[in-house]
This record gives sequence, structure tokens and C-alpha cells, in this order.
Amino acid sequence: MVSGNAATYQAVSSHLRQLFDSQFMEEALNQEGTQRNFIPARAPWYGGWWERLIGLTKITLKKVLGHRCINLEELQTITTEVEVVLNDRPITYVTSDDSDPQPLTPAHLLYDRQVKSLPTKNAPKESVSDPAVGNRSSITRRARVQKELIEHFQERWRHEYLTALREYHQVTGNNKQTISVGDVIQIHDDTHRARWRLGVIHKLTYGKDGLIHAAKVKLNSGISVRPIIKLYPLETK
Repeated sequence: MVSGNAATYQAVSSHLRQLFDSQFMEEALNQEGTQRNFIPARAPWYGGWWERLIGLTKITLKKVLGHRCINLEELQTITTEVEVVLNDRPITYVTSDDSDPQPLTPAHLLYDRQVKSLPTKNAPKESVSDPAVGNRSSITRRARVQKELIEHFQERWRHEYLTALREYHQVTGNNKQTISVGDVIQIHDDTHRARWRLGVIHKLTYGKDGLIHAAKVKLNSGISVRPIIKLYPLETK
């Protein structure tokens, strides 16, 4: 669970910490391997993947509603429809050939299919069962179709999306690592540069790509986590 670092979230962090420290919550979260983390301070782009979805939702609602006044049920209906549209957006190559498979979408991760399509749309023709339900053979046939669809999706996910993602980072990934523990640095804040504070790198935080993404910085006021893009090493070496 990743949270923004706004003052609102920091203000309730103590209450959240008490909630997460309860025995019931701890057991439930540990079973799923869940952890709670804040993004670095003054680095909203760390939450870019959810900020983008929030922006798309706001834009869509603004276009649909305009200046109209609606009640709660209408808002819930429209919000649900916006959710379906966003979850059905393609995340892999879209082809103009109708015979090609559907592009992968976030809905495939949630429901194994696009929400706006029928569950058996992509199933092999010989696997589609008859409309009758309730007998053993029909249920078995439907379970087999569902298993085939899931396996088909997982195979496409590995070969299409993950391969494209790896190739993208191989082309665009270029990050020189110039900061190390013990370095004296200036911290970029939203103030005049003359007022930027000095700190010492206490600990480095690495991402899954093996690169340094943030650092714990020792200040006069304590320890603060900042992204490396806002840390400027002094020329003291």
C-alpha cells in the first residue's frame, strides 16, 4: 500500500499506525505480504501512475457532467461507467485487423476479460457450451473454457506486455548514480536556492531496477526521505 506524502496523510499517520499495529490487521496483512509506505517528500511524480488515473477520471467526469446537478445514485452510476471505460483501455498494441486478439487491458487483470465483452467472446468455438446450465458436463465444460481463457491471457501478458515493457526501459533507462552514503548534499526545496538546507546521506533506497530512487538524509531536525533528483552533492571530493 503506497501513500502520498501530503500533510493530510502525515497528520493521520499515527492513527493509521495504531490500526496497522493491531493484532487482527497485522495477521490479515501479513498473510498477503502487505506493507504500507509513503512516497518521498516533495516528489509527487512518485505517485504518477495513480495521479494519471485520477486526472483521467476528473477529465471524463467533467466532460460527461458539465455543469449539471445530479443526485448520489446518478453520480454512482456515472462513476461506475467511467471505471469500466478506464479499465477497458488498451495497454498493448491495438491492431485494425478484426481477426487479431483483443488488446490486453487492466480489466483482464481484474476479471480475465474486458468488462464490455462477453466472457466467451475469445473462447475457441468448439469449447463454447450450450445455454443449458446445472448438469455436470455443462459446468465442467464451462470451467475448462474459463481455464483456457486465463492461460491464454497469462501467455499473452508475458509475451506482449512484459516484453514491451522491458524493451522500453532498455531504450530509455539512463540514470547515472552519483550519490553515496556520507555525501554532503544540498536539498532542493520550494524556496530560494540560498535557503536550501544542507544534509548528509544516511541511507540509499534502491528500486526494483537496481537504481537509486531516494535517500534518507540526516538534517539538523532529524531524518528525512528525499528523491535523488532533488539532492545536489557538493563538490567536496
